[in-house]
Amino acid sequence: MGQRTATGVLTTVLGLVEIAAEEIPFPGVKTAVGGVLEIVKGINKTKQNKKALATLRDDLYQLSQSVIEPLSKANSATISPGLRNAVDTLVDGLLRSADEWQTRSKKPWIVRFFQRQDDSDDIDKFSLSIKTSKDRFLLASNVRQELQEGKIIGQLDDMGTAARMREISALLEELNPVKAASHQSLRPTGGGVCCEGTRVDALQTINQWMLDPAASPLFWLNGMAGVGKSTIALTVALGAEKYWVASFFCSRQEGSMRDSARIIPTLAYQLANLDAGLKGLIGNSLDAHRTIASESTNRQFDKLLLEPLRSLQAGHYPILLVLDALDECEDRGVAELLRVIVTATSKQDFPTTLKILVTSRPERHIRVVLAPSHPRGLRLQDIDKNVIDSDIRIFVDAEIARINLELELEMETDWITVKDKSSLVQRSEGLFVAASTMLRFIGDRGVGDPKRQLRILLGLQKAPGANRYEQLDQLYLQVLASSVASTANKPEVLDRFQKVVGSILLLKDSLPVATLARLLDMEAGSVRAALANLHSVINVPMSSNESPQIYHTSFREFLTSSDRCTDKDFLVVESVHEARLAQCCLRLMHAHLKRNMAGLAGALDPLSQETKDKIGSIISPELSYACCHWGAHLSRAKVEDKALTKEVEIFARQSLPFWIEALSLLGMVPVAQGATRAAHQSAPLLSCSEEVTTMFGDIYRLLHVDSDVLEASPLGIYIAIQRSPSKSVLFKTYSSQWPVDRALDPASQAAGIWSMSFSPRRHEGRGRLGGLERHIDWVVCVAFCPRGTCIASSSHDKTVCIWDIATERKVHVLKHPAWVNSISFLRDGSRLASGAEDGHLRLWDALSGQLRETIEPAYGPVTCIRFSPNGTLMAAAFFDTTIGVWDAEFTTQIATFTGHTYIVASLSFNPDATRLVSASWDATARLWDPSTGEHILTFEGHASGLNSVAYSPDGRRLASASDDKTVRLWDTATGEELAVLGTHSHWVASVAFSPVGSYVASAAWDGTGAVWDTTTLTRKTTLVPAAVPSKTNRRRFSVRV
Repeated sequence: MGQRTATGVLTTVLGLVEIAAEEIPFPGVKTAVGGVLEIVKGINKTKQNKKALATLRDDLYQLSQSVIEPLSKANSATISPGLRNAVDTLVDGLLRSADEWQTRSKKPWIVRFFQRQDDSDDIDKFSLSIKTSKDRFLLASNVRQELQEGKIIGQLDDMGTAARMREISALLEELNPVKAASHQSLRPTGGGVCCEGTRVDALQTINQWMLDPAASPLFWLNGMAGVGKSTIALTVALGAEKYWVASFFCSRQEGSMRDSARIIPTLAYQLANLDAGLKGLIGNSLDAHRTIASESTNRQFDKLLLEPLRSLQAGHYPILLVLDALDECEDRGVAELLRVIVTATSKQDFPTTLKILVTSRPERHIRVVLAPSHPRGLRLQDIDKNVIDSDIRIFVDAEIARINLELELEMETDWITVKDKSSLVQRSEGLFVAASTMLRFIGDRGVGDPKRQLRILLGLQKAPGANRYEQLDQLYLQVLASSVASTANKPEVLDRFQKVVGSILLLKDSLPVATLARLLDMEAGSVRAALANLHSVINVPMSSNESPQIYHTSFREFLTSSDRCTDKDFLVVESVHEARLAQCCLRLMHAHLKRNMAGLAGALDPLSQETKDKIGSIISPELSYACCHWGAHLSRAKVEDKALTKEVEIFARQSLPFWIEALSLLGMVPVAQGATRAAHQSAPLLSCSEEVTTMFGDIYRLLHVDSDVLEASPLGIYIAIQRSPSKSVLFKTYSSQWPVDRALDPASQAAGIWSMSFSPRRHEGRGRLGGLERHIDWVVCVAFCPRGTCIASSSHDKTVCIWDIATERKVHVLKHPAWVNSISFLRDGSRLASGAEDGHLRLWDALSGQLRETIEPAYGPVTCIRFSPNGTLMAAAFFDTTIGVWDAEFTTQIATFTGHTYIVASLSFNPDATRLVSASWDATARLWDPSTGEHILTFEGHASGLNSVAYSPDGRRLASASDDKTVRLWDTATGEELAVLGTHSHWVASVAFSPVGSYVASAAWDGTGAVWDTTTLTRKTTLVPAAVPSKTNRRRFSVRV
């Protein structure tokens, strides 16, 4: 359809909608529809993208046919209250669509903390919002019922339901589930189900637990490595036909499958795809909690699993969750997950139809959580040895039959006897992994001679000693020795083994053979050759596009333990191989990374879908791996290696910005923080230059400040470097290489609001009082004096300015030797405290501007400073997470405490100074006794770091502002979240209560402030600063009372 036709049809549709809207008997609908139509008319006049116009036309037509026209024929006197509610919701949705369009249409093209919007994208979003309002209206149960009863003309078909299901499916994908971790996947354990006739007692015990409604909802199957836990778990999961089963099979070999944070989202994703009703309930929860994927484990378990399951109607299938091999997760998040499960299962409202099967080794961090709760359980090593040997004998018989079939042998008695089978069982020593390894060795198709392989195994002498794994270790040694026995060039083969197998053991994500070869700068044939004789311990794929997988984690543990792998030719020294992999990654990045790899036209252009679709051709799989994991390898390379040091130096001096750009293209910018932190810590150990060490610290700090720009646009890194401190090593190294036109610098075009403060004086009806343009760098904190007659501002220009509000003139300039990050007035206004980047606390006479005292703690840069409301205490937070408390009058320190795991950004005292709350970038707020440092409560719920926190004047509530774009209220007595007041479109940087506690003000990086009514929990006012000259934007601030 041509442009002229698209706009013409849209004009026709507009006319039809207007006619129908005139007849709607519901107050508010006509106004809402009219507002939408006016926007559509404006869009139509601009002759925008024809595809976007066609989509808008179709959605508007559907709104007309399925909603507006039926409503226009309804009798307002006879409709139900339920339908009225649905209509009200529709009106709200349409008005919100109109408001969001107006907001987007006012945004500037170049942004510092705003992303450029393509016009067609805006139209698509506007169209989608109309469609969503329509679909939700039609899906309301009362609307469906009244349509079916004929009270409104028209029929509801499956369109609305299908649309909602598609919407939920999209939300579920945002959970980022690990699809390979499911029992339905081909790769959960690398093994199969229990051989028929084996593990009968264990399977019966688990089955009886599943059928017993009075049994504990939690079952713990534990045992040492190799006893068959995962095989039993897979058998249970696949065999539970009359259950809804969701599972997560952990594996050290896959990064995503050893991340405990991915478990609950993955389980929710699987459950949602088992039943439409359950999908709808989980979808509703996702609608209500859009940031749930990154929230706490406790909140995820409650909102994604428990709440939807409690809402299920009776009669549904029972539900089984299988969590296998939790000991293979790297982080200690497993303990937290188990604590959440144990707590939930002990409560009365735990869903009676839900059962949870957990398997693991009895590792201490798992044992200390599960053992005290006394779940139903089974220790596999406690099963009678005769029973286990009988099971292994059945397994041996089945595998020998398979070997005969695969190798086309007529009679097994030609190569194996009953005695031989008994020997294999005996040598397994109760470990199924040993039995399966021996049988893979015997049946190796590459050798094709099971009799020869059997003789090698049976010639192995049983090792003396009490170590349960000694026999397994001897088996592994025999397999390894056999793999090089017939080679003519043993040193070369061993070197290849170390490079290839050592890398496979330590990769953070499994890689296909071809990709691994390119990462290691080897030929794919050489990688295959290194694995050719190891089929009994490594699953070697036929295709070079598939990944080799270790059959069992015990092989990795064996190879990396000098106590167990006694043949040093095969011992994999982890630090050496981590260094080698780090070096490979760095060399690869230096060779292939360059500026503007995607050929983007604008410095801050976001990625188009077309560019996203071709990222795989721009960044190869091995380069992607190197970009994402070099830091992890470097942090574990605890060896002095001159070659590695050289690569780190080259990378830091020549490729650092290219790497950030590549991560932005990959959507992996958050990885950079961990990598640069690791590099900053490792550089001195590698004897890197002080300049390079400092540069990693510079880029680490830059990532915290500008991560949103870097995520929005791959080329944002070059602008961010230009805006970094001019004395930093990072700036000196790279700024001259890529000069950036200041017109393209988003900081000169738009700015977020960093700090918000309420005046203690009542509103006088004057609106914005003025703009104070005197700082020459970022203004990071503002504070009213207690009388409300003056205001202080602190800046990265190393000054604090005190202003007279009435005259809008500067009264004092308080000079510092470093950035001033925070300020606070004493309650009588006589003193002002400032905290600076040099780590010093300074007390000033606010009336004369004279410095009265300097306090010099040794905790690093000051992030926040606060006087208590009663004037008795002063608290300060520092970059190293330390919080200190001083007597405000005598400036003697009375307490020091820590507890946060990341930077403490904000502090607030309650009215009588008996409590102090701290807000941190670790996404929590903590409540303390400031006189003792005792930790009292933790406030959890935000999905990202907290930037600001404020006590209400009565001390009963707490307001918090976070990078998750929300403002939240909390109960200070219980730590319970009371409400999410609302959201901004970007990070919320500051929050403050009004003097009587009726309102909360918030300021965000989207350039707006907001005032929220704490009673109705609604937005009262949006504050948008007046336009200012481009080059002073960040240095200007407005005063409102």
